[in-house]
Amino acid sequence: MYDFFFFTVEGFSTALERLRRSDKSWYHCSEKLLISFYEGCDADFLVGELALLGVGSGAYKLERPDRKKGGTEQSSRTC
Repeated sequence: MYDFFFFTVEGFSTALERLRRSDKSWYHCSEKLLISFYEGCDADFLVGELALLGVGSGAYKLERPDRKKGGTEQSSRTC
């Protein structure tokens, strides 16, 4: 699963509007400004849409679980 944490309401609203128009499998939690993609969905879709709309990488952070055998740790990176 890929989790996008948004630091601004504007960035979150922009991403949410784009996803509502798409056929991607996702869910959101507005209280935490979080949008998650289920396993197998393309997180690059959201990154690309945000870039086209001028939402900078400083407005959100992408996290995804490591794929290490037996591990449940989270790795995070700023897009």
